[in-house]
Amino acid sequence: MVVDTDERERNKGGGGPGKLRGTVAGGVNWDSWSADDIKCVAQGLGNDGLEVIGRKMVQDMRHMNHGFPDLALWTTTAPHRVLFAEVKSPNDVLADAQEVWIEYMNSNGISAEVCRVEDGDED
Repeated sequence: MVVDTDERERNKGGGGPGKLRGTVAGGVNWDSWSADDIKCVAQGLGNDGLEVIGRKMVQDMRHMNHGFPDLALWTTTAPHRVLFAEVKSPNDVLADAQEVWIEYMNSNGISAEVCRVEDGDED
């Protein structure tokens, strides 16, 4: 389904290749993702993972789009794997919505973790 949608919608825009017109997906910047990226992430999450994330977002879109992890990391070779990461500076703390997303993902079989940036000047 993801691949079919991408192939159908990717080149519909009036601004040239990759520009989408009339296709909206909250939280997705389609111009930043290649078709191969989308395939890798979809395969890495699988149907269950896509459903888990989609279900949480539509339950309360206004609130649940906040706190989604900063990074999505994925493998480009099979078997595809996906890891979501929330990046925090040494003095930063997780917001409630960020904790909700990380706990929800991990409790539903999706890898998500907090990555803390350390000061590179320390020995």
